[in-house]
Amino acid sequence: MKKENLKFYNINQSPLYKLSSKKKFYKLFQSNHSIINNQIISNIFSHLDNYLFKFKKDGRDFYELKKELKYINKKLFIFLSKIETPSYLFSKKGKSHIDNAKYHLGNNFLFKVDISQYFPSINKQKVFHFYRKHLKMSPDIAELLCKFTVFDNHLSQGLSTSPILSYLVNQDMFNKISSYIGNNLRMSVYVDDITFSSDVSIGKRTQDKIISIIESYGYKVKPEKIKYYKSGKHKKITGLIISKHNQLKIPNRIREKIIKQYPPKENNKNGKPKDIKQCQLGRIYFARIIEPNSFKKKLNELKNS
Repeated sequence: MKKENLKFYNINQSPLYKLSSKKKFYKLFQSNHSIINNQIISNIFSHLDNYLFKFKKDGRDFYELKKELKYINKKLFIFLSKIETPSYLFSKKGKSHIDNAKYHLGNNFLFKVDISQYFPSINKQKVFHFYRKHLKMSPDIAELLCKFTVFDNHLSQGLSTSPILSYLVNQDMFNKISSYIGNNLRMSVYVDDITFSSDVSIGKRTQDKIISIIESYGYKVKPEKIKYYKSGKHKKITGLIISKHNQLKIPNRIREKIIKQYPPKENNKNGKPKDIKQCQLGRIYFARIIEPNSFKKKLNELKNS
C-alpha cells in the first residue's frame, strides 16, 4: 500500500470509540460472506480449539487464528491501525523496520533498549484498561474485545492486532519517555525495541531515567538488552546495520544467504519446499532497499535464468 493512500484519524473518530452496544459491534463486522453475530461469537468461545491453533517457534508461543476468529481479528486490526499515532512509532502501517533504522542516520551516538518478554507482559488487565480509558468502551464491549485479542492472559505472537495494540496499550509510557527527552534526543519505537540517538553523547543519567520510566509501568529491561554505541562505531538497529560512516548496510546474515544461496528453512503453507529462485529474488530485492546498487549482476542472472 502506498503511504500517501493511508488515512488516519483521531482516536475519537474511530468506529470503536465509545462503543457500548453489541448490536453496533456486530454491525461493524459484517462481510459479504458472513455476519458476525452473537451465535457465532458464542460458538467461537465454546469451541475455541476449532478457531485457535497454538504452536512454538524459536522457543516462543505463537497463535494462528482460523475462520471467523481470524476475520474478526483482521477487521479489528484495520480499525486500530487507523488511529493516529506519533511520528516516533515505526511498527505501524506505512512504516517498516528499515524506516526505523534510517530515522537515526546522521546521529553519532545511539542508545537502545529492548523490553524483556514484552507481549507476555501485556496482560488482559492492561488491554482492558486501554479499551476503557482511551476508547471509552462500555465494560461488556471491552471484555468482548479482550476475548478477541488476548489469549492465555496476554497479547500473543502471530495475531495481526498485537503489534499495534502493544503500542496503544502503552502509549502513556512512550509519551512520558518522549516528553522527558524533549528535543534533546531522536526517539523511535518498533514494537519492543526503543532507540534513541543524538549528535552528542547520551549521558548515564538520561539512560537510567528512560529505563526507570519503563520499569515504573511494570516492564523489565535485561542489562544485556541495553546497548550504547559511541561515535565511529557500527550500530545495529532492528536487525539492520548503520556503519561507522553513517550509512545503512545490508546485515551480514542476509548478505551470506544471497552469496551462498542458502535454501529456505521453512516450507510454503501447503507444506511444499519454497522455490529457491523466488527466495533468492526476495532476499536481493530486500537487500537493494537497503543498498540500492547491491547484487545487480546476481539479480540479472536470476531474472534471466
